[in-house]
Amino acid sequence: MPDLRALLLDTLDQFYCPLTAAELSAYLWVFHEIDLTQAEVSAVRHAEEQAYRAGEQRDVWLCPAILETAWGFRAAEGLLTRSDWPLATRIVYQGADAVRQVWLTKLLCFFAGVALEEDRPAAQVLTQEASRRAELLLCADDVRWRLQPEDAEDEHVVAEALAAFERDLSLRLMLWYEAAEDAFGNLIDHDRAIRQRLAAQLERSDQDSILFGAQPAA
Repeated sequence: MPDLRALLLDTLDQFYCPLTAAELSAYLWVFHEIDLTQAEVSAVRHAEEQAYRAGEQRDVWLCPAILETAWGFRAAEGLLTRSDWPLATRIVYQGADAVRQVWLTKLLCFFAGVALEEDRPAAQVLTQEASRRAELLLCADDVRWRLQPEDAEDEHVVAEALAAFERDLSLRLMLWYEAAEDAFGNLIDHDRAIRQRLAAQLERSDQDSILFGAQPAA
């Protein structure tokens, strides 16, 4: 039986952003042939917190993202992170998911391309996720201009480029990756400033709250 905890930690390390159970499951199914359920992810997460509160010592913990609210910080139970990440990377704030989704689009395009290249049977799980996000989040014009030579004026050349885009999934993934990378670059400075401010506030909390979120009042 595979070490699910180790696989979750490794997958998080690959993406370097908070992930939902569904996002973790898609990657693990394609690259490790593990059919992971949300209940299993939740069980591992809560077992991790129990081990921490029982006094166990570990180099890294699986822990929730930390959500900023009007009443302070609490656990974002639907998103899993690693304790050895900078606090700023683990924080979720209003509007943060839009930035996370663009980052995920970039990474999913990359991993979907790898899965296709390696001819993995379940590659379509990632290609569908990458396609859905790319078509929803990325500007079509920002993608299509990458298809054409800078001086292309011949309508036939343009039509051929568009036809290649439509029939070649690997090409689409590559262009979506580039477009998502540029889109993320336009968002990162503002996002980083917010995260650094919130991280400075969170650092004043106790270690329990930093790792697993503030406990509800008795």
